[in-house]
Amino acid sequence: MGKDVKKKGFENQFSQWHFEVKVVKELKKSSVCMASHPIYRNKADVIPIGVHLQAVTKERSLFNVFLPNIDPNIVIDYKKCTFKPKK
Repeated sequence: MGKDVKKKGFENQFSQWHFEVKVVKELKKSSVCMASHPIYRNKADVIPIGVHLQAVTKERSLFNVFLPNIDPNIVIDYKKCTFKPKK
């Protein structure tokens, strides 16, 4: 499922894990339809700039969000698929 978002030093409180937990909780009560779609800036990119994530039940929408693929501590080269720490 992902990292514990309450872990000290974890800066993004709304990671994909946060939304997956909502789905798991809802599945205990009813069925859920969830869609995940990577978004690329251009055709040359290997890594998506983020993910469009949506989940609904028969009665309501749970969420419809864009989650950027960022980390404040690393530099991502989306075309070359490389990562390096920020200095």
